Amino acid sequence: MFPIWATGIVFAAVYVQMPTLSVEQGTMLNKTIGSFRIPADSVSSSNVVNVIFWVTVYDRFIVLIARKVTGKERGFTEIQRMGIGLFISVLCMSAAAMVEIKRLELGRELDLVHKLEAVPLSILWQIPNISC
Repeated sequence: MFPIWATGIVFAAVYVQMPTLSVEQGTMLNKTIGSFRIPADSVSSSNVVNVIFWVTVYDRFIVLIARKVTGKERGFTEIQRMGIGLFISVLCMSAAAMVEIKRLELGRELDLVHKLEAVPLSILWQIPNISC
């Protein structure tokens, strides 16, 4: 039981941290797409669209394939679904880290580290890490 509980803490930390990071990171990224300006705190709304999309994909395709592979009615067991979710969380945090590394690198190159100017990196780069 302890390993499941311990990994649950990691997942909870990731889950709580992602919206905060996306807003903080988004305030210092380029928020314009053509003439449209995206507010930094609205990028997290892409999560809703992503959940609707992935729930449909999961129900219609992934469960059907998993049923054939595992022979179980629900496709994956609960523990397998938890493991897959934790793995996806690791991928999302890795994407967030890569965007942050690139943002800081550009900030240093352009001497924007201690200035309240946006780094010329599109806010759309946050969508993969927000979508989890």
